[in-house]
Formats: sequence, C-alpha cells, structure tokens
Amino acid sequence: MKKIFLVILTIFINLSLFAQTQYDYYDDGAVAGGADRALNGIIFIGGLVVVVLVLVLLLGGAAKIYFWFNPKEDPEYKRELAAKAKTPVDLGLSVMWAPCNIGADSLTSRGKYYAWGEIKEHYRFTHGLEGDASSIGDISGNPQYDVARYKLGNGWRMPTLNEGRELIEKCQWQKVSDYDKQGYKVIGPNGNSIFLPRTGLLTSLMSTLKPHYDTNTSYYWLSTPFEEKYTSVLEIDFEEQHNKKVENPRCGTKSSRDFGFCVRAVKDY
Repeated sequence: MKKIFLVILTIFINLSLFAQTQYDYYDDGAVAGGADRALNGIIFIGGLVVVVLVLVLLLGGAAKIYFWFNPKEDPEYKRELAAKAKTPVDLGLSVMWAPCNIGADSLTSRGKYYAWGEIKEHYRFTHGLEGDASSIGDISGNPQYDVARYKLGNGWRMPTLNEGRELIEKCQWQKVSDYDKQGYKVIGPNGNSIFLPRTGLLTSLMSTLKPHYDTNTSYYWLSTPFEEKYTSVLEIDFEEQHNKKVENPRCGTKSSRDFGFCVRAVKDY
C-alpha cells in the first residue's frame, strides 16, 4: 500500500511540474488563452490523482478493517503461520516437535481431526483404516498413512510411542487455563517449549463431527500400533476425575483407530 501511494504521488509531482512549466510558458503570451488551458489541465490532473488516491486509500482501508476483524484471513498472518508451522522446536529431546497441530490456524488452536492412518480429514471415520496392526506396522514417515509426512513434507512424521513417552518423562508440563487458551505448556530439558491445546475427540457416531469434551481429555495420535485394530495415543486429562487416580498425562493408552484425534508432528535433527 505504501509503495502504491508513493508511486502515485511521484507521478502527480512530475505531472504537476510539467504542467506548471507549460502554464508559465503560455502565461508569457506565447499562445492566446494558453495559460487558462494549462491551468485547467493542472486542475484536471490534480483532481484525477486525488480521486485515484482516495480510491486506493478506501480500498486499502476496507481491507485493513476486514483483516482487523478477521486477523486469521490476513495473507501476511497466513504466511507467518505457515513459516512458523514448519519451524521445528528443539526441546532437547531425541526429535524436534512441531509448534502447532496439523491443520491448525494458529499456534494454540486444535487443528484438524484424523482417524489413524488417514491423510484426508474425516475420510475413514466410519470404519477406520482397514487391515490389522501386524500387516501395517509403524506408520511414522510413511506418506501413504502418515498425515504429518503428507501435509508437511519430507523430514516430518508422526511421533512414535517411544517419542511420546520421552515427551512425558523428560519434559515439565504446565496446565494453561486461560479463557481462550486451554491446554498444556510443555517445557523441554533445554528450556524451550511447545503448547498442546485441549482437543477432545471426534467419533463417527456424531453426525456433526464436532469435538466434545465429556472426559476433559485430549488425544494425540502416535504412529505405533497395538494388536488388532488398536493404536497407541498420547492421552492428556485436562482435569482429574473425582475419586479416580489419574496419571496425567499418559502415553501408550490404546484406542480404536476410527476415532478422530489431532496430530502433532516431529522431525529428526
């Protein structure tokens, strides 16, 4: 916007200088009535430039107002988020972790929900991925089943069961209960941190496919399968249940593969 304004202003100044020289020339009597025509030309050019400037400012102002109310639609914001989403965070562990969930529109939002082994949102929620665990194996880094590799490209992948355990055992977990930001700040051994938002889950039984929080629990897929059609997950209870001992968070809990959980990617050094 500033560049456009400066270009128009430069053109206006140069045209004004040219018109002024013509006015002075005609005002000396070189051509009868030429001074008036030159003056009218200056007024016309000035008016035209003013109209263009007003239109540019109005359009630019309208865009700024829209993006002020809808900051996530701002192209600059999207570019910054895309860059941050592909900037891994070194927590001092065996792998680096992504700063946000797959499909998230901010560093604190939940992102998209996927059944285990699917790379398209909601594609296999009804029955889950066909085939048993022994035939599929660990899907970390497999572009056919790993949504992190599919969405973010080479180097990115879903965390394994061991990498999920490492995140729990070697990091400090701090609960965040702000109005618009709920989840956990996970601080690595080196002091760097990531934020894991409260996610809930999706199931094929809900026609709206919206997350629910009946158990105050968040789930993140891990790539390592268990027997039959079960897979390991990173499970985080946001609140302890009354009269129930809750190990918070915990890793290695198994879940049916047709649930919709969020995914947080990792990347090797």
